Amino acid sequence: MNGEPASTTGIKRGLKYLAIWAVFALLPLAAVAAVNFVVDPFQFFRASNPPHFSNSMQRYQHPGVIRNYPFDSLVAGTSIVGNLQGELFASKQLDSGRVQNLAFWASTLRESAYVVDYALKMKPIHTVYWGVGRQAIMQDYQSEFPNCMYSRVWSWFPYCYLLNADIFMESLWIALNRKGLSEAGWVNSLQEWKAVPFRPRSRQAAACEIVRAVKGDDIAALTRVARENLGPLEGPEINRFRELVLPIVQANRQVRFKFFFTPFQLWQFWYNSAKGRALRTELAIMQTLINEPNVEFHDLTAMVWFTHNPDRYDYIHYDLEGAREVVDALASGTMRVTSMERQKQLWLGEIQAAGDMVQEVVSQSATTKCP
Repeated sequence: MNGEPASTTGIKRGLKYLAIWAVFALLPLAAVAAVNFVVDPFQFFRASNPPHFSNSMQRYQHPGVIRNYPFDSLVAGTSIVGNLQGELFASKQLDSGRVQNLAFWASTLRESAYVVDYALKMKPIHTVYWGVGRQAIMQDYQSEFPNCMYSRVWSWFPYCYLLNADIFMESLWIALNRKGLSEAGWVNSLQEWKAVPFRPRSRQAAACEIVRAVKGDDIAALTRVARENLGPLEGPEINRFRELVLPIVQANRQVRFKFFFTPFQLWQFWYNSAKGRALRTELAIMQTLINEPNVEFHDLTAMVWFTHNPDRYDYIHYDLEGAREVVDALASGTMRVTSMERQKQLWLGEIQAAGDMVQEVVSQSATTKCP
């Protein structure tokens, strides 16, 4: 009698069972992908109606805003520039068109570079307003980052979005009209999106922060050394900065880049010069970019009328009026850096002014009641 060998029959049966198992194993993934595609909570494939935008899961939200909402220019950086909203730029009647804030809260430089690069690849951009400095450079990501959503290669099937269990839960809460159970922190407009609430603190709290940070230090000596050593610092941070940022700038010569240092308060300026090396790294950043033909660099630490006023800051962010003043400064060009030597002289003066301020706070510490 003709027939297949038992071994062949066994192999075929095994493959059949394997295929059945694979189908059932893939069904849940297919269901998750289908739900995420249809609901599309972060608007990757289409704009939602009514619109909603996530503050707590911004890294998933940015690609959808870039793909599906119109804008001509963008703001990049950390939460410190989160209040630089489009209407502030519109009020200055700049030639940069509609400006969209695409900053990440607590972002790294790598994350900022991702969003700038993706926006430039997806649509024509006139101006990039990029707040740099005081940002993690050597650390690539602060949290889980959906790389595939920022890749044109995967735009047809963003697996890290469609097959994501967290996205699936957000899809369910939206589909079931239970947004109250969501962890995305939804807001209803792009004007509300990224807005950072200002929580002022008392002068006592600000003074106590300084007193605790410099306890036992020779402030005059630290200030003198900081002034003597001020200069661009070569090292891993600036090399990484060049690796991430320069290719974007140089590949998009048609785009105008306006890099800027945000107006950090005087105390933070002193700390980063006297007890750290961030200020010297920032000089190197400025030196790296200032001669690129499509770059302007603006140093807003020169806005001394409010960097010297602790009432204008919470722990790290400046007040809401400060956002308006930052846009005014960028629009007017009054803080644009034109000479590295002149900039160094300005910073030398600020280091001394900051050191004097810290010394005064410490000298009054006997009357400052700190918890």
